[in-house]
Amino acid sequence: MEHPPSFRKFWYQQTFVKAKLDSGLSLLNRCVLLLVILGMTISVLDTEPALRTQYGRWFRGLELTLACIFAAEYTLRLWAISEDPRYRGIGGRIGYALTPLALIDLVAFLPSLLTLGLTDSLLLRIARVMRFVRFAKIGQYSQSIQLIGRAFKRCWRELVVSYLVATILILVSASALYLIESDLQPESFGSIPRALWWSLATLTTIGYGDVYPITVLGKMMTGLIALTGIGLVGLPTAILAGAFSDEYEAVRRPQGN
Repeated sequence: MEHPPSFRKFWYQQTFVKAKLDSGLSLLNRCVLLLVILGMTISVLDTEPALRTQYGRWFRGLELTLACIFAAEYTLRLWAISEDPRYRGIGGRIGYALTPLALIDLVAFLPSLLTLGLTDSLLLRIARVMRFVRFAKIGQYSQSIQLIGRAFKRCWRELVVSYLVATILILVSASALYLIESDLQPESFGSIPRALWWSLATLTTIGYGDVYPITVLGKMMTGLIALTGIGLVGLPTAILAGAFSDEYEAVRRPQGN
């Protein structure tokens, strides 16, 4: 006859996705997920002055309520984590509190509590922006987001190399247009830093059109750089798509067997 789980072990299985015996999210984690989405919505609406003037008291009340709920969830996680052999005891709990996921949980509610009673100030605006960290909590509950995270981890070296190549091309392009156009357009191409904006907009194929060359050689160089940018933009996408495909197949393969 199986014995029922202890009280702490029960909450450990309810709060941590990997500790749950069966697949899917626990009721507690589903509620937290909905509250994260609600908190994100409030944070977005609260930045609109017209809505804040009319519904500011409701926004502050809901924000305080959500902050208290997330604080209680954070405390519950710190208490229940002792069921994991890696985080037993006071030292283990401190170690868990310093992990990225635990820090995200902390930032999810701490700014709201620290800015209670403040009027519209720089600190309050920073706190509003920091609330968007709550969105990262969703990664704990979504296997799809975790799959994307593993794909980034698999190909981060290739991504770094591709962005280094892009940075070199941006600098070379800016230098070339500085040499060609600086005498005729000193405001736009009078230095390499000034030409960087044009180079970035051209290589990423955005092409705002606010800065452009007027010489024949400059226009020819721009066409070449723009064609190079097509492949440059697609390179990181192809790298990430390949890594995501490999991770997806790795997840499906045991199920297929």
